[in-house]
Amino acid sequence: MLRLSKKLILCVVIGAFLACGGGKLSENLPAELQESFDWINQTKATLDQKRAELEELAGQIKNFTPEEAAPAEEAAPAEEGAEVAEPVTLESLTAKHDELKKEIAAMTTEFQAKLGDFLYALDTEFAEVQKKNPNLNKRKEYGIVNNMFSAENILAAKEWVRKQGDYKKAIDKMEETLTYDPENKEVQAFLAQLQVDQFMTEERLAKVQRGMTEDDVADTIGMVYRNFKEKWAAEKDKPETMAWFYPREDKGIAGVYFAKGADDSFTVFKVDYNAKEPPSTEEPVETVE
Repeated sequence: MLRLSKKLILCVVIGAFLACGGGKLSENLPAELQESFDWINQTKATLDQKRAELEELAGQIKNFTPEEAAPAEEAAPAEEGAEVAEPVTLESLTAKHDELKKEIAAMTTEFQAKLGDFLYALDTEFAEVQKKNPNLNKRKEYGIVNNMFSAENILAAKEWVRKQGDYKKAIDKMEETLTYDPENKEVQAFLAQLQVDQFMTEERLAKVQRGMTEDDVADTIGMVYRNFKEKWAAEKDKPETMAWFYPREDKGIAGVYFAKGADDSFTVFKVDYNAKEPPSTEEPVETVE
């Protein structure tokens, strides 16, 4: 698999720069960088395919319903020599999902490192040549790969929100992304959406119903941030309870309350948009003794 260090790429770029006299970029990428660019495009296509497959597997696991086996006397005998398909089970789907997830994680690490190396090389090349040609534009390949890098950041931010409810981390990442990709419309739109979604609304909270599980609530209104969870121990005639608290734009707090059932799972028993009112804005009255 292609592996070029920053130092090697930089040497290639500088060599190309000196060859063309320093006043302009070469018409085509140097061979080594072209090879890296081709690898990036091929890996992007593979990653997209595998990520789609992983999402499909996650959906199959979530909605898995075991098929009832047909009575033995009704089962059609397999033809001699024919391959017998392995039955699809929750365990087999989960194992396949976990294996693919590890594969994608390893590919993603290498892919993102390659994106960074490629951008670093073109940035260095551009900075050198621009000294003699201030009106120079960056290579078109820079914009293509920069967009890929921004897309990777969007995917990471979506995962932080989906799994951790961490809007602050996601917003910070998108604002950082805009510093080097300021014209990216997808980043701009996603950042704007994050800034709205970080606050709970009455309309959104109303979608939560009694009896929902934790997963149901997370799927419906979003995962709560880990620091915004509270639990209370069981008391006499009262089960263990838990609350997820969501910030409102007015600095109040909305709450979803869960009770622990006989099967040790938590389900919703109460929803309160006004779980905590915003702090008072009134100035304290000074008293004269």
